[in-house]
Amino acid sequence: AKAETLTTQGRYLEAIDHYEKHILNRKIDSRRLPSENPEFYNLYIGDLYIKLDRPQDAEEKYLYALSKEVDSKLVGDRLIRLSRYLAGKGNFSKAIALLRTNRRLDLDAFDAEIDEVHKKSVAAEERVTPERKFSTPSK
Repeated sequence: AKAETLTTQGRYLEAIDHYEKHILNRKIDSRRLPSENPEFYNLYIGDLYIKLDRPQDAEEKYLYALSKEVDSKLVGDRLIRLSRYLAGKGNFSKAIALLRTNRRLDLDAFDAEIDEVHKKSVAAEERVTPERKFSTPSK
């Protein structure tokens, strides 16, 4: 609950620190159920890195969570969210690369997202490079 409070207060680095301590405490808690995976909280840490405009750190946390057997659907959803963030910042090639690299997590969802990012990229390019009008030379 403390990390959530810090997050709502915009104190993201403190929230990250709290989540990291919570993960460590949960790992050593003898009462923890075997089905509980404390590494799940790395998804929240990744979300906070996005709020801090640190997409590379977010990606690392999401992939670390995946390597620690956090549900691949949850990680895939976060990576799609990260790609949308990158596309929103105009970094279309990085967004598409992220999706292509991790598409094994959910082929249909990632392919659909690649299409969306590509459409946004084309639309942005058209706004930057307006259509040229050709006129016929006068005689």
